Amino acid sequence: MARASAQRRLTYARLALPLVVLLFLAAVVLADRGLSHLRLDLSQDKVFTISPVTAELLAGLEEPLQLRLYTSSLLTDVTPAYASHAARVTALLREMERLAGPNLNVEVLDPEPFSPAEDQALTDGLTGLTTGDGTQIYFGLAGRNLVDQTQTIAFLDPERAASLEYDLTALIAALANPRQPRVGLFSRLPLNGNPLLRQPRQAILDILAQQMDLQEVDLETGRVPQEISVLMAVQPIGLTPAEAYALDQFVLRGGRLLLFLDPYSEQQALMNAQRGLPLQPADFSSIEPLLAAWGAELPGRVLATDVNSARRVMVGSGDRQTVTDYVVWLSIPEARMRAGDPLVAGLGSLNLNSAGFLLPRDGEGAPLEPLVWTSPEAQVLPLDRLALSPDPTQLLADYQPGGQALTLAARLNGTAESAFPAGPPSELARGETGDALAQEHRAASGSPIAVVAVADSDLLYNSTWIGQGQVGGQPLAGNGAFVLTALEEMLGQPSLASLRGRGQRERPFMLLEEMARSAEQDLRRQEAALTASIERAQSEIGEIEQTQDGGIVLSDAQRESLAALRGQLLSARAELRQVQRGLREEVDDLVREIQLVNILAVPALVALLGLAVVLLRRRRALRQPAER
Repeated sequence: MARASAQRRLTYARLALPLVVLLFLAAVVLADRGLSHLRLDLSQDKVFTISPVTAELLAGLEEPLQLRLYTSSLLTDVTPAYASHAARVTALLREMERLAGPNLNVEVLDPEPFSPAEDQALTDGLTGLTTGDGTQIYFGLAGRNLVDQTQTIAFLDPERAASLEYDLTALIAALANPRQPRVGLFSRLPLNGNPLLRQPRQAILDILAQQMDLQEVDLETGRVPQEISVLMAVQPIGLTPAEAYALDQFVLRGGRLLLFLDPYSEQQALMNAQRGLPLQPADFSSIEPLLAAWGAELPGRVLATDVNSARRVMVGSGDRQTVTDYVVWLSIPEARMRAGDPLVAGLGSLNLNSAGFLLPRDGEGAPLEPLVWTSPEAQVLPLDRLALSPDPTQLLADYQPGGQALTLAARLNGTAESAFPAGPPSELARGETGDALAQEHRAASGSPIAVVAVADSDLLYNSTWIGQGQVGGQPLAGNGAFVLTALEEMLGQPSLASLRGRGQRERPFMLLEEMARSAEQDLRRQEAALTASIERAQSEIGEIEQTQDGGIVLSDAQRESLAALRGQLLSARAELRQVQRGLREEVDDLVREIQLVNILAVPALVALLGLAVVLLRRRRALRQPAER
């Protein structure tokens, strides 16, 4: 009987293993079919989870949309990065398809060479990658709505992985709402580029053109065209009375204005230099009355500098190149932006070059609500300090904190009065046009005005926020998102701002950066003082040697002074080299110390916990015999 029982147990054991394997496979199949939409997203910014904005858009689709994802099977042979990115794109599109129901159909195609799918990919405007043997591989997305309008992402570059959900959602939104809103553009700077000066078209215009109909406007008629409800004005200086009046009345009638006004446009300075013109500060005289009426002031001959927001730049030439903080070029983190405001939500950072700052005019015009500001240690820098070739090292050495944060961008809202209380200017007061303008004249706004003012115009240029050599113009800051979000908000469109910055935030070692910045600033001051000492010694030596060359015999006192000065010069040069070497060494030592702490902290903590457990168990083991 015992033998029969053992035989049964052996039989059960032999059957158990195949049954467990079958149950496991069945569970995997069922989970793949029924639970594939469930995910656990442990990333801090939840970048692998469909956002509420996207989910709301998909649930509100009213007409069916067709998406074609072209993924070449050879793509996985290029690099593992493409393979993992392709898997993420496919999974995200399938999740979008599930949320949208019957109004979104996603088709995945493999455009093999010389196949109908490849012909369709080319028709849809996709861009292929060429492999070593000349084969074209594709990885792009094309969408179509019921009226045969198309939207395309020519190539889904892994470099834009952080913006993937935004790119896909923006494409679907453009197909669902094919009629683009119209936005006016009035600019004194050539954002479209200048072939004569070898200036390219700025990427910000291409970004805006994907979402809206951007049209340049002429304000010499004294009014903004009727069909324009949102206007983007870039460096509107040197305005004629007619142009100033057009802006004044546009805002008072409820028009929405995005204003970029810069006391020192580096792009304008570069154009002047290429034309052989001298450095000229921006002339704000024509727009100052408008700003005053709207409740703001922008000082014209000073800049906002901030050592806590400074960007790192390379200075020097040849073998003497060093990296230092350039306090005039700022990168403003999200911590210094208005919390909870959708205009700056998810930007991560905003880059500005030689920016000015806005001040409120108490008791006049509309309230000024800061959107972006410097740290409290900002310094007001006279524009003359920049000249044509500013010295970042010297600016850092001379830096003196001002003790007050400066406003770089702000909303101007509230009621405002016209800067033309007597009506249209005399240039417009004649004829039928003048009569019509006089009848339409607004002496004050009937409702709160809507103006967003930014004290910089260089933030619109590629060199400020797009990395050189980056694939597809990968942004280094949220400048493009800031402009697009501001215009979307003014148009009353549902903003996709919360998607643009998802997963793009850098997480630097703030303490390390602060300590390194403080050390560098101290050493730069020492360097500047030593450099000045060297220059003084060289000047005095030159004067004495010039006297000797003139045939005058030096006295003993002069010879001693000359020897002492040369000794001071050699000593100062040696000390300067030591300071310059110490700058890098101090930062490197600080980095090594922090890395050492990070490397040893976790193992040390685990070892301490293990030792505590061992001691606790030994203590319990020693207690047990005594209790018995």
